[in-house]
Amino acid sequence: MASTPSITISQNSQSIANNTSSITVKCYVTTSGGSYNNYSPSGKCTINGTTYSFSHSIPANTKTLVYTKTVTVGHNTDGTKTVSASFTFNTELYEGTIKASTSKTLTTIPRATTPSLSASSVKPGGSITISMPRANAIFDHTLTYSCGKSSGTIGSDLDTSKTWTVPTSFITQSPNGNQTCTITCKTYSGSTYIGSKSVSFTVGYYAASTFTLSGGSIGSSVTTSITRNYSGFTHQVYWKFTGQSSYTSASSSAGTSLTWTPPASTLYALIPSTTKGTLTVLVRTYYGSTKIGSDATKTLTLSVPSSVVPSLTSVSVSEGNSTVASLIGAYTQSKSKLKVSINGASAGTGSSISAYSITVKDSAGKTLSTINASSGTSGTITSSGTITITGKVTDKRGRTASKSVTVTMLAYTAPTISGVSVTRSTDTTALVKGTLSAKSLIVSSTEKNSIKYKIGYKKIADTSYTYVTGTSASLSLALSKTISGLDATSSYDVIVYGGDVFGYTSTYVPITISTAKVPFDFDVKNGKLGIGKINERGSLDVKGHSYTGGNQYVDGLIYTGGKSEVGDGVSGCLLGGSGNLELVGPVPYIDFHYNNSTDDYSTRIISDMAERLLCTSYFYANKSIYTYGDYVGINRDTSTYGAGIYSDRSSYAAFYLDGASGWVSMLKLFASYAQFNKALRVEGDLMPMSRIYGNAIRSGQVAIMSIANKYTSLTVTFPEAMAKSPYVQVTAGTTEVGNTVKGVGFASASATQVNIILYRTNAVNTRVDWLAICG
Repeated sequence: MASTPSITISQNSQSIANNTSSITVKCYVTTSGGSYNNYSPSGKCTINGTTYSFSHSIPANTKTLVYTKTVTVGHNTDGTKTVSASFTFNTELYEGTIKASTSKTLTTIPRATTPSLSASSVKPGGSITISMPRANAIFDHTLTYSCGKSSGTIGSDLDTSKTWTVPTSFITQSPNGNQTCTITCKTYSGSTYIGSKSVSFTVGYYAASTFTLSGGSIGSSVTTSITRNYSGFTHQVYWKFTGQSSYTSASSSAGTSLTWTPPASTLYALIPSTTKGTLTVLVRTYYGSTKIGSDATKTLTLSVPSSVVPSLTSVSVSEGNSTVASLIGAYTQSKSKLKVSINGASAGTGSSISAYSITVKDSAGKTLSTINASSGTSGTITSSGTITITGKVTDKRGRTASKSVTVTMLAYTAPTISGVSVTRSTDTTALVKGTLSAKSLIVSSTEKNSIKYKIGYKKIADTSYTYVTGTSASLSLALSKTISGLDATSSYDVIVYGGDVFGYTSTYVPITISTAKVPFDFDVKNGKLGIGKINERGSLDVKGHSYTGGNQYVDGLIYTGGKSEVGDGVSGCLLGGSGNLELVGPVPYIDFHYNNSTDDYSTRIISDMAERLLCTSYFYANKSIYTYGDYVGINRDTSTYGAGIYSDRSSYAAFYLDGASGWVSMLKLFASYAQFNKALRVEGDLMPMSRIYGNAIRSGQVAIMSIANKYTSLTVTFPEAMAKSPYVQVTAGTTEVGNTVKGVGFASASATQVNIILYRTNAVNTRVDWLAICG
């Protein structure tokens, strides 16, 4: 005999709007073996937490529905639900109270829609699509947004999709950084609120606009081409130029392009000394009154146009030699000077004049004169024909301007005088002949030049001349002029000057005319004889050549060239009776003509300056040459010997010098060394190839075998003792100084020796150079 319980749950229907389901619970008891109870025993059934009481009879050997209940249960907010049911039943039989339980997962009821976005980041003014995959076709939606301080409704009664333009007002909320925007989707079934879901995206920000510059010349427009990242942006544009510290506004509301011309006068003034400057442009981006990002700057090189150069009004030229102006009235070669002025000069805009120059050139382009000023007078112009005068100004930018004018320079040469001869016409007169010519100077069909001459004459012993003058309108004159009143017993010096309107500029060398011609003039009283002339000087005064067939013996001096005594200013040769020879003149010399050479000379001995005698050829001596002054070798054949003093001694060359001033008294040069017997004084570099020895200097080299990381010493004994303890300098002969060689020095320096000390981190044989100097 047995009684077995069982329970079932069935889902009947659902209410999407109410988020509920209708379910039916049934409780069964199955009997077997003849068990039954017809007295309706009691039981309890609990459904979804609610307990219900019942009673029911149980027949034998059958499955009996003892209780059934249909109820409505609510689902969870997400539409899910698992419902439980149980019952207990007192059979009042042998089994007593029996019980059973069960549970059932109900069909999920569609609830609030979960939205999705078409992009994860959108900038203000951009569009984003919100997808709303609703669970039920009867659902509709309301979309709202929240971003920073902004919030609002995107739309209501929406079905499955909505495209939304992100408000541009978000730009001002965060102009320089990202924001997070949250969209909430509220789901409704009719007027019934089902639920809500949210989704977020990033609201990006716009960077400040960028730009490029174009332009190139001051005075021309500059274009700022702006690439803005949002069409609603405006821009403030500023500029400054080389040398400026602050900006000037070009525009307060530029869009995508701005073309403007910076004031040229301002820019020129800022670069007075250069042809280029730097324009700096700043662009500031705004959305409304909100500044966006950082300022952007770019530079552009602006050049001073090639047309901006200095200028000058004119170059004026006038005669700078008043004598030429008054005598000729035209520019004249070798006489005129040009007075030149640059007029009306001004620099290129904003600059200033830095230099003036005036050049004067002839027709061949040769520069005759240069004036580095705005005005001045040239030197004497030595060319004729067309003369070009160019005035040039340079400003501080290096720009130049010039103007040229030309003048015609009359060809001119100084008057010439030639073929002058002077002969005695009578005892008291002389005839002067010669040919004079002058250069024609025609101005406006009028000859401005003429010839004049001046003849001077004096007795040889006199110091002043008597002059006669004359003129000729002709430019060529065959001079034939007699001078009278001469003393028949005197010789005369006659000099002839040729000239023109500019004065006497040509001179013919003086000519000496003798006394009146007589066969003999015998002064019995004074014992004087004149041959071919009257005796004027000496016991014998001869006009013409003198020949002798035998020796000439002179107890006094023989003078040549009209020489009377040393110091009278006349060049000549004096032969002394005691065997001396004196040469007198500006540059006296003796010429030798070897092997009858027709050259000017083979060898010349000449006194070309005071206290110097120069021999133009080699000078050889078969015996010693002694000198009380310096003996210096200059310009000797260096390909064989070199310059200097040489000795044919096999062992050494000796130089014996005056030691009174403290310099070397004797220097001996041996094959391998030089020996001094006194102090050596050097006023330049002293560069020994080996060692230096002397009473005050000792030097040498030693090798020290170092002991690693210890001081190693070596005693050096001087080859010769010194006068006292010297100053010592030691140097390690290695590139390891400062590395493995940590130090080198000395100690215990005396007149005979010094102790050299070396410290090295490794054991290496090291060369040390030493120098001892006794001060």
